[in-house]
Amino acid sequence: MKRFLPATFFLLFFAILFFLYLSRDSKKAQADTALHVVISEIQIGKTSAPTDEFVELYNPTNSDVSLNSWKLGRRTASGANATDLVSSLTGTIPSHGYFLIASDNYTGSASADISYVSSSSSVANNNTIFLHNSTSATVDLIGMGTANSSESATIGNPSTNKSTERKANGLSTSVMMSAGGSDEFLGNGEDTDSNADDFLTRSTPDPQNSNSAIEPPLVPTPTPTATPTPTPIPTDTPTPTPTPSPSSASETSNSSNSSSVSSASCGDSKPDNAPKLLYAEAGINSVLLHWLDASDTVSYYLVSYGLSSNKPEYGNPNVGEKGTTFYTVSGLSSGKTYYFKVRAGNGCAPGDFSNELSASPLGKEIQSDKANDFTYGVLGAKDNNIIASSGGIKGEIAKVLTSSNQAKNINAPPLNGFWGLVAFSVTQIWNFFAKLKFF
Repeated sequence: MKRFLPATFFLLFFAILFFLYLSRDSKKAQADTALHVVISEIQIGKTSAPTDEFVELYNPTNSDVSLNSWKLGRRTASGANATDLVSSLTGTIPSHGYFLIASDNYTGSASADISYVSSSSSVANNNTIFLHNSTSATVDLIGMGTANSSESATIGNPSTNKSTERKANGLSTSVMMSAGGSDEFLGNGEDTDSNADDFLTRSTPDPQNSNSAIEPPLVPTPTPTATPTPTPIPTDTPTPTPTPSPSSASETSNSSNSSSVSSASCGDSKPDNAPKLLYAEAGINSVLLHWLDASDTVSYYLVSYGLSSNKPEYGNPNVGEKGTTFYTVSGLSSGKTYYFKVRAGNGCAPGDFSNELSASPLGKEIQSDKANDFTYGVLGAKDNNIIASSGGIKGEIAKVLTSSNQAKNINAPPLNGFWGLVAFSVTQIWNFFAKLKFF
């Protein structure tokens, strides 16, 4: 067996690289769509008319955007001060639509929504083109050639008679974006904050204005998450109480009081000890949690997290039954630190919270603080009092069944020995390439 280990690791290493390569392309196909108006195409001149130029804007959002008092300007590679192309825009850019700003020498097929005088200012090689909103905040910025400012890296200067165009998604090519291509009508919303990665050369410019057909970006539609149905708590059938005789009124009263106390009790005590959270491992917009199983009586586990230490805000009591020790929290944002705790519970009482661990996911930024399958305030932490009349717990579901969708987040226990080492190696290599933004 030992003599085959080097060859096995060698083959495994290249298999992992191949898998990462495929994963990289798969993730690129999911567009990093901008959440704001962007500069989508630039032409800086033609052979017959050096100032036959235009700057096209695209709106990838789901709402129309007023451009009133916005500003489009440029800066030369050596210039410290910006020059306005249009000092105050007017008009509206439709949702998933376009807005065309062009010089007075522009000769394209789509009419300009607003024009500027090219003799006063025009776009040239090595310029930075910027778009400011009505409060003078920068909405988008494109650096060309040797421009002194850009998003991460500049794009090449557009060749004469050609334009530079923003991609529809990470896999878009010039052929795919041109007439008849698969991405022709998927908009121009790709925005990874790198001009060099987000733009490509277009041999035949295609200016579009506010009256052009809209082009919704290709954004994956989330799969609805099934909502688990809580198992109802069985209730005792009331026993008819005979009408007491006067002589036994006192005795009946005592019996009634005793019955009331008995019906308010609950058979199970809370779990004997809290689960121990062993690690919280950051992944791509996710965190993998692993803990030690709590002692009986356990019927479900609840995972909670917050954005500050010891301040849980969101919870999911549907992460699995007794024996569950792994769970992946997905739908988390990069650039944020999340603080996790786990607790066990049953139909009568929640147990104590585990220790707290934190992690900061990789991947893209997500605006919402709510992870997939989590709900604000469902913590079993805000009010842990047993409701005597029903035996329920406020903020928690008494008996939980794990749904099929949520079960996908529950990871199998780690393997030991040789295959455990292999699994560990795969995880470490994956995280290494993730930190390098390989995929």
